[in-house]
Amino acid sequence: MLSTHLCAQPRFLESSLQRVARRSWTSTPSPAAAPAPAVVCAMFRTRVCSAAVGVNSTLSCSAAAVSDDATCPFAADSSPAAATQAQERRLSAPGKAAAVTGAYITIAGLAVFVCPALLRLIFSASACTSLGTGWTRVLATLAAAFGTYYLGSAIAEWSGEAAPLAFYRSTVFGRLFIAAAFAALYLSGDVREVGIVLLGAVNAAGALAMHLALQTSETR
Repeated sequence: MLSTHLCAQPRFLESSLQRVARRSWTSTPSPAAAPAPAVVCAMFRTRVCSAAVGVNSTLSCSAAAVSDDATCPFAADSSPAAATQAQERRLSAPGKAAAVTGAYITIAGLAVFVCPALLRLIFSASACTSLGTGWTRVLATLAAAFGTYYLGSAIAEWSGEAAPLAFYRSTVFGRLFIAAAFAALYLSGDVREVGIVLLGAVNAAGALAMHLALQTSETR
């Protein structure tokens, strides 16, 4: 009857044994004195056979019957490395904002570097001509480089490193400065181009998005 009951409720048994294993592993003062999760698996390992063919379930209490830790549910759940891996490949809200910013700045910089004429999409032809192809590509190179800073930070966080919050916060002030400087250039008449206002607005919006993302991340 015991084997029939175990076969009918394998999930209940497995969850119960997992709780026992975790408690014994975490409540022992010395980790070295605590039974390893693999040993717990060996002591409580359950073989659940198909009830359709009438095969009874049995408990194996032999340590030799346990397989490697990769197939042990207790070892996978209680390992510190597993907890670290569970946090890997996740982006915080600021990380997502940085990834978006880095992607479009890098792509725009590379595109203008390859085809400087694309700059005429936001600036007048006379402005682009006076700037020249060489200096246009210099600015495009700087834009692409700035984009990689954002992308690199987001990729590092996605790979499991700590979120570079100091860098994310600094981008808020940096982009607000760009927006203010571009507005001042336009209002002073030094750069009478609507494109400069557009770029300033994009940077202001990006700074606001990062600021909100930082606030969301800090309240969690």
